[in-house]
Parts: sequence; C-alpha cells; structure tokens
Amino acid sequence: RFKGAWLQSSRGVDRPSASALRRWRDVELAAAFHGFYNAHKMVDESQPDQSLARLALAEATRQVIANGLELLGVSAPETM
Repeated sequence: RFKGAWLQSSRGVDRPSASALRRWRDVELAAAFHGFYNAHKMVDESQPDQSLARLALAEATRQVIANGLELLGVSAPETM
C-alpha cells in the first residue's frame, strides 16, 4: 500500500514517508473502520461490554482521524 512512498533514512533503513503515514491514517483507517462498522452491530443491549468496547473503538478512530486532519489544516464536521 505504501509502494513508492518510502524514504531512505540516515541509517539506510527504509521508513514510510510522512505523507504515506497520513494517507494510511486518514484514508485506510477510515476505510477499515467503515468495513468494521458495516459488519458488526455497534450497540447490542444483550452484550453491554462488547457494545462499550465497540463504541470506544469508534471514538478512538474518530479522534485519530480528527487529529490527522487537524495536522493537515483540514476541518472535520462533528456529525455527518
């Protein structure tokens, strides 16, 4: 997925470029979460612990994407 996006470090070890990491975080993370969201019921009253864990995952994903967009100078809506 990072083909062509790798840099040579001062030690000669390949590492992903900053733009490749941002792309992964903002696009691939969103796509991965979208797939998870569509495949799983987020809130299930019969499984409160699992529901809380899934809601925590949703919040953590939201925060990571929001932080990445903020670093890029892009605003994100609170709701869609």
